[in-house]
Amino acid sequence: MKRFIVFEGIDASGKETQAKLLASFLENNGFEVLLTHEPIYDEPIGKIIKSNLEKKISLASETVAMLYAADRHEHYLKIKNALDQNKIVISDRYKYS
Repeated sequence: MKRFIVFEGIDASGKETQAKLLASFLENNGFEVLLTHEPIYDEPIGKIIKSNLEKKISLASETVAMLYAADRHEHYLKIKNALDQNKIVISDRYKYS
């Protein structure tokens, strides 16, 4: 059975904390877990998005939209791969954010 759990909410509402707690609990009970976040800030596209959000660089809004779309696609592939391996996927945010 494939399991994909998403924590959604406003900034600083505890999504990351709850996702980490659940992932830790499941791993301690023998489950394989992928804990992920959207955008994926530790990947190349996510790093550019983060730099733009932090005002370190300035990009056109159309460019930013394309970067988010590309990041979402990479995230989707990562999730799909983990689900195909029967891992439980826990995400701090997904497409609804």
